[in-house]
Amino acid sequence: MMATTILKSSIDNVCRLPRLFSQILGSTHVKSNSVSRLPTSNINATTSSATNFVPVRGKHFDHHFLNRWMARDYKRRVLLKQHYPERQRMVAMKKCSVLPKEFQEVVSEELHAFPRDSCHVRTKPRCILSSRPRWVIHKHRISRIHYRLLADYNNLSGVLRATW
Repeated sequence: MMATTILKSSIDNVCRLPRLFSQILGSTHVKSNSVSRLPTSNINATTSSATNFVPVRGKHFDHHFLNRWMARDYKRRVLLKQHYPERQRMVAMKKCSVLPKEFQEVVSEELHAFPRDSCHVRTKPRCILSSRPRWVIHKHRISRIHYRLLADYNNLSGVLRATW
């Protein structure tokens, strides 16, 4: 009985460490409980399914994206914007060799609780006109093909095809 209370109190102390360190580093709020990050469902499971209206998305998207890859990239960027500061703090705490190993393990577990698409590596620059993922000119956010087409007809400000 005494051993379990000691173990429980030591686990509680280790779980409080990320909150303490993040407050020291400048975060205003960090949730140490990874379950609280999960989205809550508005569907009540106890009511009958005949009375519930469940919206069904059709085969085609009803939004302004060119294709599903563009929509997926947009969703990833929204998640990145939402989770980036807290995720970077967790990564910094995980990589810090001065901190105790138990703390780094707790931070690592909390880092795995983030959505997978909230990592900055998973976003890819795409052309805003054709959604092409390769050879995107970052300054104009368009692919080389559209860049040449727009430059030919002088539609890009300050860009002119070379003539001699």
